[in-house]
Amino acid sequence: MSGDTREQTKAGPVLEVRGLSIELPKGSDRKLAASNVSFTVNRGEIVCLVGESGSGKSVIAQCVMGLLPNQLPVAGGTILLGGEDITHAPLSRLRALRANRMSMVFIHIRAQNTEFRFLFCTSGIRNGWVEFTSVDA
Repeated sequence: MSGDTREQTKAGPVLEVRGLSIELPKGSDRKLAASNVSFTVNRGEIVCLVGESGSGKSVIAQCVMGLLPNQLPVAGGTILLGGEDITHAPLSRLRALRANRMSMVFIHIRAQNTEFRFLFCTSGIRNGWVEFTSVDA
């Protein structure tokens, strides 16, 4: 595989998540934070992950970025960034990718009127970068 993910990104999907499952610590209310999640982000697309609080949106984004704590291991699946499998990439590689190919911004908004609360997380591509934004209202 060539080391230039920019060339690979132009040829295929920017991001592919295939069958991703992420374990929760023992004693949690369920076994998995995310179960068998799959999605693809192509160049120029925006893909939204929508769900209730605690449904795993932020955990999925953190997993793609390589920012999960050790107590939340990947139980299965694959994460491809520009065709490169980064599911279990070493920290040094993830740091290089975070500095050059992907970023994440968390935004927390507190709604004044609780009748209109909503939750969503978006992921997309901007200027060749994979970008995640999580909004929790």
